[in-house]
Amino acid sequence: MPLLFRKIIKTNSHHRGFTMIELVVVLIVMAIMAAVIMYKYTSVNADVASETEILNSSLRFAQIKALENAIDDDTWGISFTSGGSSYSLVNIKNGVQTSPINLPGEYKLLPTHTLPSGMTITGSTVNFDKWGKNPDGNDVSIVLNQGGSASATIKVTKYTGHIQIQ
Repeated sequence: MPLLFRKIIKTNSHHRGFTMIELVVVLIVMAIMAAVIMYKYTSVNADVASETEILNSSLRFAQIKALENAIDDDTWGISFTSGGSSYSLVNIKNGVQTSPINLPGEYKLLPTHTLPSGMTITGSTVNFDKWGKNPDGNDVSIVLNQGGSASATIKVTKYTGHIQIQ
């Protein structure tokens, strides 16, 4: 073999780089990591979105109960536990709060809706009078928080009782 061809073959065999298999393996590992991260992110957001809708429905239920059943100064509302891990439907008659009442879909021994592990709720008790508005005359903001990674806010407007997810 002539000397020129030997040099070409020799220099080509010493080139360094990635093989196609190495590139494919790296791309597969990156795709798996991206899928895991996206799953974690979307599942946390899905939990917060789901619990926000459930709380929104519970607030509307309390408002409807007040519109249907409240007499004079009686109110219906949602009361949050001090730890922020659950809430329940309450009726206040003549200034005295009754025992918690089961919300729709909550048929347990304790009539409270318990949030998933790691999720907390902050806000004050929300009451509705016979007109469906908050008798305290203040806007109320309720925040659901999932370990600092996702949150949602529900606002109840003071004069109209309008419930809005923000």
